[in-house]
Amino acid sequence: MWNYIKGLLRNGSFLTTLMVMGAGFLAAAVILSMIFSAGPQGFVLFFLFPTIWKKIKAPAKESLTKLSTVPYWGEKFGFKNTVKLLAEDKFSRYVMKDGHVCRKVKVSKSGRWFSVGGRFYPLYLIKEFDAPAGELVMIDGHRLDCHEWVYSGEIRRALEEIFEANRIFEKNKSVRRSAISSDCGTAFRRVWGKSYEELALADWDQIRLEWEKELTEIEERTISPKEKKKHEKGLTNSFVAREAMFSRVLTDNELLTIAYAIKDKVIKNTADWWDITKYKDDMCVCNGSQMLRRIGYPANAVGIDFLFDCLKDIQKPCFEDAVATLAKFPREELIEKIEENVAKAHEEGDVLFGAGLIYLSKEIDYTISLAKESDITPEELQTMPLTH
Repeated sequence: MWNYIKGLLRNGSFLTTLMVMGAGFLAAAVILSMIFSAGPQGFVLFFLFPTIWKKIKAPAKESLTKLSTVPYWGEKFGFKNTVKLLAEDKFSRYVMKDGHVCRKVKVSKSGRWFSVGGRFYPLYLIKEFDAPAGELVMIDGHRLDCHEWVYSGEIRRALEEIFEANRIFEKNKSVRRSAISSDCGTAFRRVWGKSYEELALADWDQIRLEWEKELTEIEERTISPKEKKKHEKGLTNSFVAREAMFSRVLTDNELLTIAYAIKDKVIKNTADWWDITKYKDDMCVCNGSQMLRRIGYPANAVGIDFLFDCLKDIQKPCFEDAVATLAKFPREELIEKIEENVAKAHEEGDVLFGAGLIYLSKEIDYTISLAKESDITPEELQTMPLTH
């Protein structure tokens, strides 16, 4: 809550809101006073009042939207949901790659939000930063004016770093296909058929993953069969496939093309693919977990450590695929690996990783040794700190 209040006070939107609302009520009171003091003619004005009020209300609402502490999404999510989301997070000044602290830009501990000048923006619900136009393009196709960023070199550099790290800002446009706003809106509607209020509390990581796949599929329908065939052939090249895996979300067809190339020995060596730190972001990590599921055991044994890395946060979108893939490994081999990682998680006090390992052990109906030795249930173990 304090983060939200600080944002309101910092950019003055709270006071502005009160002033605009007060002016609106004052205007309504003046108009109604004129109506009732005008005598018989007032009856005519009375019936015109709704039309007059709409003329006043529309620009006032537009002004409030532009000054909102959470531009665009705050109006969509509703005040209560927006406050709840921001109250759950903590913000700190963004530290650039060169060590410079950008006082005007903040990022949330969760990585879900960034803040500029007291206004907050949900990172995974933004498609791109259209720098020439000075606009943010949202995943539902809406374009939000943010010209103030363009005129500050410090803010621009900080945001480019944040966006580039999350593939929202790409200097090399060939890495990421472009899409018009209407395509974004179409993809969003296909992926999310519920209300924006429900979106506020949904899993943005998973929605972003599904949206990126849907958007790519829409874009692929616009290319010719010849171009599509050329694209698929390119993905059978080890270098091209590897770079695609690391840098963008792949569609199901693209994943299958690469998987068949691996199974048919067209792509022969994937040992260097299974380093989770090489993937651009959490969305791209899903390429790895889904690829290992598709190529199956024993070919996917080369990526077993990668799959266990995917268990380190139960909330990440790659988690379910990793669990489903590992559950199909030979039981004895999997148990040995579980015990090895349980010991590591226990030693490091990694509670999230411990929860992921417990989840996997339940899937294969196995009780980890730490629970056996201490005579506690997996449920009790999950709620206990894993430190000594």
